[in-house]
Amino acid sequence: MPEIQSAADYSTAQLLDVTNDAFSDYAVPMKQTLQGFETFLRQRGVVLPRSFVMVEGDEIVALWLISVRGKRGYLASSGTRPAFRGRGVARALAKHSMADLAANGVNHLQTEVLQSNTAAFALYQSLGMVIRRQLNCFTIPETPLVETGLAAFVPVQWSDIVPDAAALHDWPPSWQNAAGSLVAAGDNLMCLAHYEAGRLVAYAAVYRDTATLAQFAVAPDHRRQGLGRAIIGTVQRALPDRALRVINAQHDDLGFDTFMQTLNAEPIVQQFELCREL
Repeated sequence: MPEIQSAADYSTAQLLDVTNDAFSDYAVPMKQTLQGFETFLRQRGVVLPRSFVMVEGDEIVALWLISVRGKRGYLASSGTRPAFRGRGVARALAKHSMADLAANGVNHLQTEVLQSNTAAFALYQSLGMVIRRQLNCFTIPETPLVETGLAAFVPVQWSDIVPDAAALHDWPPSWQNAAGSLVAAGDNLMCLAHYEAGRLVAYAAVYRDTATLAQFAVAPDHRRQGLGRAIIGTVQRALPDRALRVINAQHDDLGFDTFMQTLNAEPIVQQFELCREL
């Protein structure tokens, strides 16, 4: 009979093996390297003692990887090997994990799910999770934007701008793009900033390994002046010959969506951000 065990009892390589198998037939198939998976775990803040796996014999058949920041928890990844689906494995892991989080002082759980993943969405809904917002993802073509000459963006440390960056946001970043994830990224994070009269008015924070724009923003009173295009162009020149990704932009921000259209960005997928109190 399958049994639930702590993910902390298994190696990263073992957790990666089941992850790659579980996502092999995903709507957006993923196959991570060990280095990439270790980066993922670190940036998301996965806490292995708060994460669980389902084991049958010597084989991990499913996993439920949880991140914790303060009293908030985040389902960073969950998956079941295709051969073991339809047996209630994911539900058993979910209920065990939620009970464990509540017992350890975590009172909120959130995650994201592809809108096209109807099976996972139905499971989360049945567990009491509700939609908090819709999120869009884009790919920006690798062709560099024409130099605007409007602004110079200088390399900075995330710690230099984090006190002021949030003031430029129209909506909060998702978990993987939040301040805690950016801190955990270490040298994998590239930050570029533009100041006027000593004030931060535009910046970008980019995960180098995946060329993902985790955060980028322009102060409201400096928008529609070309600074947004200048940010993207500067990042493209810093990461040449790579398409940039934008993950989890808030769906109802029509201004942001219009900006993506001006960059000829292609929509990739749409997600629901889900949450529930524990």
